[in-house]
Amino acid sequence: MGTYAVTGSASGMGAAVVDRLVGDGHRVIGIDIQQADVTADLSTPAGRRAAAAAVLEKAGGVLDGAVLAAGLGPAPGRDRARLIAEVNVLGVTESLEAWRPALAAADRAKVVVFASNSTTTVPLVPGRVVRALAEGDVERAVRTLRLLGKAAPTFAYAASKTALAHWVRRNAVTPAWAGAGIRLNALAPGAIMTPLLEQQTRHARRGAPDQGLPGAHRRLRRCRPGSPRGWCSCSPTRPTSCAAAWSSSTAARTPGSAQPTGRARCPPAGCAATSRG
Repeated sequence: MGTYAVTGSASGMGAAVVDRLVGDGHRVIGIDIQQADVTADLSTPAGRRAAAAAVLEKAGGVLDGAVLAAGLGPAPGRDRARLIAEVNVLGVTESLEAWRPALAAADRAKVVVFASNSTTTVPLVPGRVVRALAEGDVERAVRTLRLLGKAAPTFAYAASKTALAHWVRRNAVTPAWAGAGIRLNALAPGAIMTPLLEQQTRHARRGAPDQGLPGAHRRLRRCRPGSPRGWCSCSPTRPTSCAAAWSSSTAARTPGSAQPTGRARCPPAGCAATSRG
């Protein structure tokens, strides 16, 4: 059994991943803003550095895997677009770059990054924002996002997840990752009923204006926690099956994938492998 780092471990898909990995006998170092082995604010450079260092210390310099599930959704707020970019992109890329030597020190380490199917379902996402975030330039991305007014958080979220998928696919097959024996993949869930989505649905049902926002925002009005079917039909445990499978030897030959999961494409039986191996 191995040692895994999991961001966003206190709730939602991160918590479900922790339960699965611990159930399979692994040791997990959870990272979150509260109620975690490592408490840190991934929206700040200092918080990201502190979290990365604390994980390395607790892991003894060797990580068998990592699951990056921390993220912020498109809720309202003056600085929300910046926070989304910092947590969803830099909270992943900077953490992984800091942990890469520890992952390389393990035998065939596995990394799973949670992206989103918003990479293909949200229209009109500015390409310049995606490119800026993929390059780690949050300031340049935010300058463009400010021009979008109240729609900025929605587009910031979609752009952040698209940039993340691009980063994974570009880096996964390089000598620094695949060449060092580190398997790097992304999952792209649909609408999963987690605390992040519940926050969005509360905002949508309060009557937030739809004008200028993608249709997905309007459909959130029909989304209810506990609904067994419908637009947000998957529970957090279902994408966890794929995360566990990609954290095992099951997907040993699939670096650089960005696999959709959720709604009608919730993990099939083939993704239900355990994370042993």
